[in-house]
Amino acid sequence: MTPTIRFVLVTALRDRLFASLFGLLMMTIAVAVFLGGGAVTESREMAVVYAAGGARVLVMLGLIVFTAFHVEKLYDTREIEAILARAISRENFVTSYWAGLAVVSVLLIIPLAAAVFVLGLSIEGAAYWSASIVFEAVTL
Repeated sequence: MTPTIRFVLVTALRDRLFASLFGLLMMTIAVAVFLGGGAVTESREMAVVYAAGGARVLVMLGLIVFTAFHVEKLYDTREIEAILARAISRENFVTSYWAGLAVVSVLLIIPLAAAVFVLGLSIEGAAYWSASIVFEAVTL
């Protein structure tokens, strides 16, 4: 089970899509701060809402695209056959693959949660939001 999780993590770190998602997240936060600065009142709250909403959509779409391309690449390079050649049950394979993708999604959400904590006004609200996006990404 651990080698499959490690395999997903290593391929995610090598993938350019995963690396570009970090850059897109930072650009989303920068644009949100810029747009929030244009508000007459409550500019900080507006920046937090723009950053949180835009980044949430970006993370979920990025994880969907990453998972689809990753599975497609597994079949194209026939790595799936090498993984399934080991003595591993279907349940263990699916569970370990899900765990690997869950770790990848949490690693992608950590900088986003940190940015919301920095931009946010309420630490409790930012904590609830961060927990909700982690649960959403893990179930995705």
